[in-house]
Amino acid sequence: MPTSRSTTGVAIFALLALVDISWAIQAWLGLLDSPDAPPAAVLALFALVGAVTLATVQPALRGHRTAAWIMAGSRVVSVLLVDLPGIFLDAPGWVVAVVSVAVLLTVLGLWWTAPLLGRADAARDATRTVQ
Repeated sequence: MPTSRSTTGVAIFALLALVDISWAIQAWLGLLDSPDAPPAAVLALFALVGAVTLATVQPALRGHRTAAWIMAGSRVVSVLLVDLPGIFLDAPGWVVAVVSVAVLLTVLGLWWTAPLLGRADAARDATRTVQ
C-alpha cells in the first residue's frame, strides 16, 4: 500500500513526465523555433521516456514493484541522457535552471518512492530477531 510519501514521489515523476512530453508537443506546434531548441532526436527521447513514466504510474501506485522500478529507471534515464547534457552543452541560463529543478525533483522523487521499490516484507524481515 503506497504511503503519502511514495504517492508524492510518484506524482512528481508524473509531473516530470508531462514536462518531458510537453517539449515534444511544443516543438510539433512550432513553439520551439529558437536556436536554443533541442534536436528532434532529443525531443523524441523526451517523449518516449515521459510516456514510459506515465504508463507505469498507476501500476506503481497499486503496488506493482516492477512498474515502480521501470518508472524510477525512466526518470534516471531522463536525467542522465536528456537533462544533464543540457548543462554541459552551453545551454542558455533558463535551460540550466529548468534542468537543475528537474534533477532536484528526480532525486526527491527517487527518495520518496523508495518504499515502492523494496520488498513488501523487507521492513519486517529487517526487524525480526534471531531466536
